[in-house]
Amino acid sequence: MMALTDKAIRAFQPESTPYKKADGAGLYLLVSPSGSKLWRLNYTFAGKQKTTTFGAYPTVSLADARERVREARRLLSEGIDPAAAKQQAKRATAGMGIATFEAVAREWLEREAKELDPGTHARNLSMMETHAFPVIGAMAVAEVEAPDLLRLADEIEAKGIRTARRILQKCGQVFRYAIQSGRRVTADPVPSLKGAVRRHATKNHAAVTDPDRVTDLMLMIHAYRGDPVVVALLKFMPLVFTRPGKELCRARWSEIDLHKATWTIPPERVKTRAEHTVPLSTQAVAILKGLKPVTGRNAHVFASDRSKTGHISEGTALMAIKRNGFAGEMTAHGFRAMADSLLSEQGFDPAWIDRQLAHKEPDQVKAAYRRATYMEQRRKMMQAWADYLDALVAKAEISEKAR
Repeated sequence: MMALTDKAIRAFQPESTPYKKADGAGLYLLVSPSGSKLWRLNYTFAGKQKTTTFGAYPTVSLADARERVREARRLLSEGIDPAAAKQQAKRATAGMGIATFEAVAREWLEREAKELDPGTHARNLSMMETHAFPVIGAMAVAEVEAPDLLRLADEIEAKGIRTARRILQKCGQVFRYAIQSGRRVTADPVPSLKGAVRRHATKNHAAVTDPDRVTDLMLMIHAYRGDPVVVALLKFMPLVFTRPGKELCRARWSEIDLHKATWTIPPERVKTRAEHTVPLSTQAVAILKGLKPVTGRNAHVFASDRSKTGHISEGTALMAIKRNGFAGEMTAHGFRAMADSLLSEQGFDPAWIDRQLAHKEPDQVKAAYRRATYMEQRRKMMQAWADYLDALVAKAEISEKAR
């Protein structure tokens, strides 16, 4: 194994998945898809394999990282866990009233890492190191307020980057942790920015993402009357985030397990070329149970006698949407962007959302591994999403009756 050099480190390019480059003595560089290069150290303490982080290159140079390894090895020789010593130093700093946003954020990210796969943790850390820390990292976490966060969002947007909302969601989690750990006494300022930061829909597909307009859309769908198969498709479409053409309109009854509340789409119809299992909410299951007597004798769930393919098309759903007040605003594919935007705003883990959307994974081995990842978390998220859409409709109907 060759030791790292600055020239070699600068030459490392991001790939589709995180990868490691070892230096020696347990030190390695984790290169993330975003391009960040994070120093990590693997070591053994009390018979257990552990990992600690040293920060990002080039902020932490190769020489600095090696010096921190030497210090960690010295602590180990004295029977001290380096990660525990680092946490103790952070607590001491916080106790002196110098708890910066960056210090608290790194502490929270390290706690969060225990529940996440390394790739997700690396992406979250990279987002904060690249965007948040340079702007508000040095500020006391207790003093960061809405104008500071708006400045952060504006700087991100000015670079043409579409992640401002997700970064603010992570900042909100840091503020809530700061409150829980006694480093902040005022409320999380992130919710006060509602409406001040732009939502971004998918570039190629119009999508409704404003909650008020989403309410209008759901009211339209619930009120739609016509062919029962089209009605079922319109009601089912917002609940599953699947691609409307190959995945949704071509759904087969043989892929549906109503008892387990799952829909398993075969690889040949999924963009990732890997089998994709969609957990179904109770609302989605109810729609399918209602449709079963209508199309249950057909191979396709959304069957059509008038189509040569045996199933209704994406265009059928799109025409229903256009004719009922959403022409130019919403497409059949736009339900994916709608869910992505609003679930992100509600604080759901981006990794769960991406997995549910079945975004393409270039590494097929990793795709095969990840297709079952987060199933329980996704099931809870999908139920929460269905309940949220129902709540929008119920609230609007109550408001209408009160007039």
